[in-house]
Amino acid sequence: NSENLQQAPAYFKVTFTSTKGTFVTESHREWAPHGVDRFYTLIKNGYYTNNAFFRVVPNFIVQFGINPDVTINAAWNTMEIPDDPTLIANTRGTLSYGTRGPNTRTTHLIINFKDNSQHLDPTNAVIARVIEGMDIVDSIYSGYGDLPQFGGKSPEPQRINKEGNNFLAIEYPKLDYIL
Repeated sequence: NSENLQQAPAYFKVTFTSTKGTFVTESHREWAPHGVDRFYTLIKNGYYTNNAFFRVVPNFIVQFGINPDVTINAAWNTMEIPDDPTLIANTRGTLSYGTRGPNTRTTHLIINFKDNSQHLDPTNAVIARVIEGMDIVDSIYSGYGDLPQFGGKSPEPQRINKEGNNFLAIEYPKLDYIL
């Protein structure tokens, strides 16, 4: 829980192995201390293992961050962290949290496919950037597109929270995953 957040080191790298290949991110704690500490804690706890890239909007973002274990999701979804000021622009290859408004960051992460700084910088502090394998990120399956409320056919996050990856395997078989 939020009381158990581990303080991240000043700098660290994370290697993500996905169904498409490997990509590597780097994080600097000074960029966004609350967000980077949460990211570090989630990584150390294996939270992102078997996460689906459930929202992939070409020329915008790819989103992930729902654990396949519904009990783990239920716990983390209530642990919101305070916003950090945006010090690094949301440009191609940067990662920030998905939000539902001020101080609502939990576990959902987005990777920017392009410069989204004008749209995202006011609310989404960058916590990491892809330093190797952006071509892998670019190749993540995007056929389901955006969320239904934005005209796409990707799975509803609320349903993934409740039903886990079993529902995704049946109804969204082409999704890519973090292994």
